Amino acid sequence: MKVGRLSFLMGVMGLLALFAVAPSQAQDKSSSGCWSWPDSLDAVTADPQNHIVMYEDANIRVLDVHTPPHTTNSKHDHRWLSVFLQDEAQPRGRDHGTDGTATQPGGEVPADAPFPALSVAGTQAPHAWENLDTFTKHFYRVEFKKIPFECPGKNGAMLFRKEAVQTLPEVKVASWSWPASMDAVITSQQTDKVLFETDFPHPTSLYRGVQEHIVDTLGGYDQHVRKRVLERNAVELYNLPF
Repeated sequence: MKVGRLSFLMGVMGLLALFAVAPSQAQDKSSSGCWSWPDSLDAVTADPQNHIVMYEDANIRVLDVHTPPHTTNSKHDHRWLSVFLQDEAQPRGRDHGTDGTATQPGGEVPADAPFPALSVAGTQAPHAWENLDTFTKHFYRVEFKKIPFECPGKNGAMLFRKEAVQTLPEVKVASWSWPASMDAVITSQQTDKVLFETDFPHPTSLYRGVQEHIVDTLGGYDQHVRKRVLERNAVELYNLPF
């Protein structure tokens, strides 16, 4: 994977922390009466060439999904609620439903769309997506295993849930002054044990004006102190390769 894509994915994964999935009525898949398909139709098992697991634990599974031009996925399903992450143009295509019926072609997203684009979708019954275009369809799918099960749309249809995404209100943090006790530490022989921590520039950083704050708090110290606190101490502590 290119470094750029990895950086994008990690950034967007952080951004997911700013979204809340609206609660739905809990329902067990095995007793729902609406999910009769075997585990062998799970996307990673039934269509592994197009659904690559990038990360998985007890809570989520992150898939790198890609379909080359003029090809059709093997029939597969998605048993968990998902968040779709797109960072590039999407081609024209169509779905072949559970019974094989094809939908009307569509789904294009232009290259100048405001990426990254996020959307939430429910479970999806067996289907096979066909790429009708001249370039590969590529996106990321984050599946949430602990979200209560929901019955899928009819015949493999994708049900997007715009109401399920809620942007949390911005957290406003009042400015704070550098404590006198820290001033004494940072200018002593303990300088090598001080680290400056911030969430900037990740999307989960809720504190505004981080760079300005660094200048305000550390700008008055000499080059040695700034170099140690902002760079060298962390490099040596974590054995970073630079």
